Order: sequence, then structure tokens, then C-alpha cells
Amino acid sequence: RYEPEGKNVLLLNMNELDSVLEFFEIDNSPQNLEGMLFQDDPPAGGLTAEHIYVRFSSAIYNRWDYDEQTGRYLRYVDTQNAYSRDQEKYDLLTDQLTGNAISADSVVILMAKNFAIAQNIYDIKLTGRGKAFVARNGTIYDVYWVREQPEDLLSFTGQDGSPFPLKPGQTWFEVMSDPTN
Repeated sequence: RYEPEGKNVLLLNMNELDSVLEFFEIDNSPQNLEGMLFQDDPPAGGLTAEHIYVRFSSAIYNRWDYDEQTGRYLRYVDTQNAYSRDQEKYDLLTDQLTGNAISADSVVILMAKNFAIAQNIYDIKLTGRGKAFVARNGTIYDVYWVREQPEDLLSFTGQDGSPFPLKPGQTWFEVMSDPTN
């Protein structure tokens, strides 16, 4: 079980959520998901993806393993700094309240331009169009993300420009620096 040692932990008493949102005048009405496409059946194509490795640095990396029984990807997190792939060590990430594994029906890796604005602080450009990878049903697809305006919702297209469907359920987004930009 992963213990974050008090770092990067966000806790919220869900019984207080409505009063906090009201105090900060935050609109909590359902979001418009128009533009995103969800579909049970996976699209044709793609490559088998039983394991997905996401490496931000030697100190921050993770892995997603496809669980055929549930049809979901399970998230594993780093447990030590690793300066090479053979030094990587992982533990299954679990919900500390329930003990259940953290998992997702779709894992999306967005490749985006980013600009350093201070030490360890980046401005990530998520408008326009960029490369992305969508993993679902044990398969990974090479796609594009599209978001014309900041208020628009992300949508995805296949290589041919047709809308690309996520699997219904929970989606986890990983944002990575696009080395081509």
C-alpha cells in the first residue's frame, strides 16, 4: 500500500462540499459533456497495451496495468527514485479509506506544449490540437486531442479525423510534455 508521507494529500469532508462551493461561489451544476464521445465497443486498430509506463522524471513515474477481469487499468506508483528503467519500483495505488485499487476505464496521455514560468511551475497549453494516446480495453490508440477555445471540452479524433470514443466510466488524464513542440 502506498503511503504518501503527508506529501500531496488532498482531503475533503464530502458532507461540507456544498457549503464550501457556496462560500466560494462555485457553480457545481453538471458539466456539458457535448463533444466527448463514449462507446462500449472498442474501435478497430490500436496496439495491445497490457502495461503503460508514464515517466515524468527519475522521482515521478507511474504505471498502468490492464486487468482483464475488470476491463480496467490499475494504477501503480513509484516507491523510490529511479535513474534508469531497471531501478523502477512500484506499488499498487489504493484508496486509503476503502483499500480499493485506483483504476480507470480509459487512460488518456495528452501531449502538450508547456512553458516554465518559475522553478518547477509550468504553464501547460491545452488549446488547439495535439497528440494523445488513449488506452482502453487493453489496447492503446494513437489519436489527437482537440480544444479550440479554453472554455471548450477536450475531444478526440482518430488519425483519419473521425471522432474517437472513450470507454464509458472513469477516465484518467496524464499530461506530458510534447517533445516535438
